[in-house]
Amino acid sequence: MIRVESLLQNSKAWDGAYPADTKDRLKDVASAKSNTDPTVTHAHVTSTPADADILVDGSYVGATPAVIDLTCCWHDVTISKPGLKPWKRRLRNTGGQITIRAHLQK
Repeated sequence: MIRVESLLQNSKAWDGAYPADTKDRLKDVASAKSNTDPTVTHAHVTSTPADADILVDGSYVGATPAVIDLTCCWHDVTISKPGLKPWKRRLRNTGGQITIRAHLQK
């Protein structure tokens, strides 16, 4: 944590103007707050081998590796690649972040 006194000692008198990147910084803060939504689970999904399809409730959402957002309630997650057995799990959204590592086998 930076103490206010040290900031004041190292600063010039405020001229009333905000730095040019202030709007961008505020957008970053708003984005960070939205990323902590308790109704969304951020799932970091990887697979061995990589580049496997990710399906959530039967709909394609991307390929591994990826970060996907899971909203309210339960979801059926399938990670698959041709020639390998699909990885299937039923996941419940609990908020926060999770890591999914699917090891696909023949």
